[in-house]
Amino acid sequence: MTPGERARPDRTDRLLSRLIDPMMFTVALLPSTDVRAPSRGGALALRLALLLGAVGSPAVARAAPAADETRELAADAEKALADGERTAKGGYHEEAVRHYLGAAEKFARLAELIPADDPYREVKQADRISQAYFAYERAGAAHQKAHNKRLEGERALGISSKLRALVADVLSRTKSGSDQHAQLSATQAKLNAEVERQRQVETQRELDKQAEQRVKEQKKELEREREEEELARQEAELARQREAEQQEAERQRQQEALERERAADERRAKRLSAGLWTSVGLAVAGGATAGGLLVAARTGGSVHADIVEAAAADPSYDPSSADLCATPSAAVESACGKHSSMVAASYAMLGVAGVGVIGTVTFAVLLSRHKRATKSRDRAGAPRLDTIGVGPLREGAMVGASLRF
Repeated sequence: MTPGERARPDRTDRLLSRLIDPMMFTVALLPSTDVRAPSRGGALALRLALLLGAVGSPAVARAAPAADETRELAADAEKALADGERTAKGGYHEEAVRHYLGAAEKFARLAELIPADDPYREVKQADRISQAYFAYERAGAAHQKAHNKRLEGERALGISSKLRALVADVLSRTKSGSDQHAQLSATQAKLNAEVERQRQVETQRELDKQAEQRVKEQKKELEREREEEELARQEAELARQREAEQQEAERQRQQEALERERAADERRAKRLSAGLWTSVGLAVAGGATAGGLLVAARTGGSVHADIVEAAAADPSYDPSSADLCATPSAAVESACGKHSSMVAASYAMLGVAGVGVIGTVTFAVLLSRHKRATKSRDRAGAPRLDTIGVGPLREGAMVGASLRF
């Protein structure tokens, strides 16, 4: 016990003399036999509980709930530590880690709950901190056995940071050079290293999480770009298909229009051919008929011979007259009428023949033009050589050509 600690009982006696009601008080000396961190000198620490009571005393009434809470929390902490030892011995190291960390949190909370006016506050806080750090170390050992790596995580960082803050607070109120100060300084050094390690682990974990998040975002971005590319490819494919369908529809329409034009050309060509051959027939028939009539009505023809015979039978006519039908008599009137009709008919047939000739020429010209136009249109729609080129190569030449459809 340090000199400072030996001096404390005097202060305690003076404080107790003012607080203890002479009518009623209870003093209980309770040994701590639960599993806990060893205290100074290896001996078991004794917990001195002063249960003070006085009839109608407000101070005692207010202190009773806090004492009950502290006793319950201390019992829970001792139980969590014992459960950790039990599960660790049984090989359930992961469960033991949870019990040990729970005990460390409760012991640290007990250190915080020690009232500021407690004359043994520093000693009690150092004892609870020692118990909390003991539980924390046991949790680290169990975690090492369970996962083959050191203890880490947000909970472990929170407990170690809280213990470091408690150690720093108690150390600032502990006499320098004492055993307690030396022990707290050693614990502080370990906690500083542990907190720094935990922070580095958490920082690295956060960096890894951020990197993983960035990788996920990059993957999402790549997937989105792939989806956009696939969508653009599909849209382009659909556009090409629509364009091909439109081109095919246009080709079909042009083909149908061309077939209609060819059918119309064929019908027109047939009509022109029919007109041409009709005109030829008229010309031939008219010319032949007119020729036959003229041959029959000419001088010396059969009709002229009938007129001469009729005139010879009539003594009043001179058979050698130049025009026997100038003043025809009854004997030659019939033959002269027949002659006049045949001449008129021959002239009419000549007119028909002339019409046939004109029609023949007209239809021949129209049919010729129609055929030329049809051939030009067919040649325009047929594949044709558009360009041709020749280029030199190292071991020869290259010839290229393009066709227009």
